Amino acid sequence: MAISGDYFTSAEGMNAAHKAALKVLQQFVDKDPKTPLQAKDVKVEGIGQDQIPAILDRLKTENLLDKASIRQGFISVSAQVINRNGERLLEKAAGQDSDETERKAALALLRNAKDKGPHIPDIPNISRSRQDYIVSALEQKGYIKDSSIQQGLFRISGVGITEKGEKQLAREERTVQPDPKRDINGTYAKHTL
Repeated sequence: MAISGDYFTSAEGMNAAHKAALKVLQQFVDKDPKTPLQAKDVKVEGIGQDQIPAILDRLKTENLLDKASIRQGFISVSAQVINRNGERLLEKAAGQDSDETERKAALALLRNAKDKGPHIPDIPNISRSRQDYIVSALEQKGYIKDSSIQQGLFRISGVGITEKGEKQLAREERTVQPDPKRDINGTYAKHTL
C-alpha cells in the first residue's frame, strides 16, 4: 500500500519517520524551491547523512519530489527538486491555505505581465512545477497568452496579459478583503482565480 501525501499529515502518519521526511522536504523550500539538490546537499539535524538517500527515494515515490539534474562541467549529476505536491503538503502540515498561496502567486504573475509586458514568468519562492501549473491555469482561463520575446538572435516563449486578464486583475485589486474567503458584506466571495 502506498502512503499518500495525506498520510504524512494524518495523526497516525506523524511518526518519527514521517516527521523526518517533512524536515527533509522543508530543506528544498528553505534553500530555493527551484534549485535542485543532491542528497549530500540536504542536512537535517537529527537525521544521519546515510538516511537521506532513502528518505529522498521515498519522497520521489510519493510524488513530492521530481528528478532533476545539475550540470558540473561536462557531467550531469542526478538531483531532486520539490514539486507542487511537495509544497502543498508542507503548507498543509503548517496549517496554511495552499489555494490562497496559489491565488496570490497568480495575481503576482498577472501584475508582472501587465507591468512588464510580455516576459518569461518567474514567480519567486515557489517551485517550477507549481509555477507551470499556475501559468497553465491562467492560460486556460484566457487571462494570459503565449508571447514570443526577442532576446538577441533568439526568440523565446513568454507570457503576456490579455484584456480578460487585465479586467480580472483590476477586479481583484479593487476588492479589499480582510478575510480572503469573505467579501465586505460578510458573504463568501467566489474567487475566479
